[in-house]
Amino acid sequence: MDMTRLPEPDAPGPHFAMGATAPQANRQEGERMVNDEVEWLGNQKMQELLAGIRGLLKTPHFPALDVRRGGAAVGSNSQACTQRF
Repeated sequence: MDMTRLPEPDAPGPHFAMGATAPQANRQEGERMVNDEVEWLGNQKMQELLAGIRGLLKTPHFPALDVRRGGAAVGSNSQACTQRF
């Protein structure tokens, strides 16, 4: 952040994309916050999402209803699903 571009504290606002605490900004603190978010998204959240996907892949899949034809969709593992609803 270029601190020289901040308006004077008593300048009337609002100022584009600046909150009331913009003069208190700290670049190192902002970089730490970004690194924290990258760590969380890139490692912790990614592992949580991958675990969920792995769990889904281990469960049996059932064919979706094909409403247009009034019966169950026919897939590679759904030969017995031919009843009409």
